Amino acid sequence: MQQFISAIDASFTCLSSSQIFEMRNEFKCGFFAGIASVLWLFFMNMNRLSLNDDVWYLVFVTTIFLAIGIYMAILKKRDELGGAISFKQAMQAGLIATFVVALLSGIFSFLYFKYSDPDYTAKLAQHFVDAYKARLGRGLTPEEEKNLLSNATAEYSAAGKMMSEVGTDMFEGLFITLVVAGLLNRKRENI
Repeated sequence: MQQFISAIDASFTCLSSSQIFEMRNEFKCGFFAGIASVLWLFFMNMNRLSLNDDVWYLVFVTTIFLAIGIYMAILKKRDELGGAISFKQAMQAGLIATFVVALLSGIFSFLYFKYSDPDYTAKLAQHFVDAYKARLGRGLTPEEEKNLLSNATAEYSAAGKMMSEVGTDMFEGLFITLVVAGLLNRKRENI
């Protein structure tokens, strides 16, 4: 594991020698938070936890990983800048980490639902229709059920899950970055 981390650090150090990639800590924090999110999503999907309404709150674990990645990216950027960071710099660091997490989660979701377990999307769509009927308290006409299933199938397709992951991560990341940037920004004191 230590060799893996060293290899990643070396690759980011190599990239950071170029002025284009001066933000290696933000990428690293986003990468590790993204990997944690991907592992959690894999665990949830393999155990079919998305089909269990009793544990709906488990999806927020990925938000915790995202928040930790953003916090660490902004904190490391502040340390890199000598202990002072502007709100703009903090926002930039947090959004870079957010983008990396969203990219990794989106790619994983697409690949998982497209190639690893394509039947799971049909189960998710049917679960959505069944849950909707239960909440509605009445049956649906065949036409209504067909339309609902068609919409749910599109939403739970590989591309739909990818867009959902990316969109959710970016929205949550923006909000979390605003809060953390506001809390961690610190002006340099004049001595």
